[in-house]
Amino acid sequence: MDISDFIFVTEVDDGPAFADDLFRRKFGQGVPTFRHHFVSLYRKAWDHFMPACYVHMTDCQDIALIGGACTDGRTVAAMDEAQRDCVRQSGGIYLHALRHIFCRHHDDYDAFFGVCGDPRAYEVDRQAGFVDTPIAQLIVYTPRPLRAARLAELTAKAKSFMPF
Repeated sequence: MDISDFIFVTEVDDGPAFADDLFRRKFGQGVPTFRHHFVSLYRKAWDHFMPACYVHMTDCQDIALIGGACTDGRTVAAMDEAQRDCVRQSGGIYLHALRHIFCRHHDDYDAFFGVCGDPRAYEVDRQAGFVDTPIAQLIVYTPRPLRAARLAELTAKAKSFMPF
């Protein structure tokens, strides 16, 4: 079994329609109203999908800001034991979503930045390829090698948006 057999990551135009309840439970506010919204959907049956994870991405021309990531434990609880084992063995639904985003937008940005203060999320971020920057809690993933000066320029740009 592979996680992609029952978890589908897709970008949606209306993030609140898919993940507002989840986002409110995790962050105490609604999903951002501006693009880009990525939702991981669990296929419980051929005609029954449940939101499993939400990730927001903000387009800032040459960089993307990743934030608002949250996973729904209720959806994970609805999975059968084999699916939960598969999720654990694959690194989790959030990791699956990040890999999808990075693959889909590989050529669109020089770097993806995140702000992470949660130790569990940080572990997943590292598995996805994020690395630390000189700025506390600011992490970066680059889809291709960058010169040090360019990375420093992009990091300064990302820092100007903190917190995001």
